[in-house]
Amino acid sequence: MTIRHKQHWPKVFCLACLALYGQSAAAYLLFEGQPKWGDFTLGTGATVTWSLIPDGTDVLRTADLPSLPAGTNEFLFQDFWSGPSNLTSIYTQLDSNPANGALIFRSALTRAFATWAAVADLQFVEIVDSGLPMAHPDASGTNAGDIRIGAFPLTDPFDCCAGFGFEPPGGTNFRTTWNPTTTGDISLNNLAFFSHFPGLQDGDASGGFPNDIEGLLIHELGHALGLGHPEADGLSPGEELAIMYVGAGCCDALQRTLAADDIAGIQALYGPNPIPLPTSAWSFISGAIAISLLIRRRHDNRINS
Repeated sequence: MTIRHKQHWPKVFCLACLALYGQSAAAYLLFEGQPKWGDFTLGTGATVTWSLIPDGTDVLRTADLPSLPAGTNEFLFQDFWSGPSNLTSIYTQLDSNPANGALIFRSALTRAFATWAAVADLQFVEIVDSGLPMAHPDASGTNAGDIRIGAFPLTDPFDCCAGFGFEPPGGTNFRTTWNPTTTGDISLNNLAFFSHFPGLQDGDASGGFPNDIEGLLIHELGHALGLGHPEADGLSPGEELAIMYVGAGCCDALQRTLAADDIAGIQALYGPNPIPLPTSAWSFISGAIAISLLIRRRHDNRINS
């Protein structure tokens, strides 16, 4: 899951600066038990289905849940997560015309999936969501995607979150703490502010970019695929700019590109994309080195000033 605490930062996500693909990096964090989709063997690929939760879909109350395996705690959804889902409330923040907002959202989501699939052995397949309540034991297979995406009002203590992404199956947390039917699901907080900024990437660190929907979806999908927030302590200069990092300096530039740490983490789980990047892509990536170094220098200068 992901939690963004407002006591230090507003409802924003981690923005990372562009890094060289293939650069050695180890500052990534996998969830406890190293959960992933597909075969649980690290480094093996997976095909993952996803679906958009229809507006009006409610959250299954704990009292309505079937008995869970011994040693599993019931996840008290109703304590902080209520329905119904309302993705349209996000669309209208992206454009005054909900239909246009839906197109912006879907385009951003498609690019977010493509961002992870470009560097790892992952295939994503959309299916139609049946509208079963969140946490329903039958919300899987042909009824709902492995990753279900909706928008619910999140309340205390998660009202500070712009998004909440559950980890994949197989992790220790879901066996002992969370309801296993929500593995990989993503809830956007429709009480938060969302926006869409034109352009692909912006190295201007002069101002923040609150909850850019594409970058936020990339971050939340990282959680749904098995990546946590890297630890802040002991990171080398610049490593805190990974898209999965949440902390000081994470929101200074518009970020929709994976950093080396993000790539190292997702490839540890699923292996690299077996289809090599075209020469043009390698040219673009290698040409980004100067941009990455410039952003890092500007970031460091602001910290030291």
